[in-house]
Amino acid sequence: MQTALNLSLNSQQKKELNMIKTEPYMTRSDGVVLVRTYSDIHHTIISDETGYEYDEAIDPEFKHRTYHESENEIVDPELPEDITEEVPAE
Repeated sequence: MQTALNLSLNSQQKKELNMIKTEPYMTRSDGVVLVRTYSDIHHTIISDETGYEYDEAIDPEFKHRTYHESENEIVDPELPEDITEEVPAE
């Protein structure tokens, strides 16, 4: 059974609930600031402009690109999909 919650949130609270995070990444030698955009719950993100899906995005800050979160979890290529073997305690 699903229950809908009717929450009245201010803009700061809505921002804190946002699962898409954008942070400074680096400044290139030509002075262009790059920003990294990613999901803090380890989901892929989808570009609102192109529809392409990414694990994370690095963009020039002045482009103001926007993304939304997908339902797809990022699969870590270093980990097997199904770990059934227990690791013995040392």
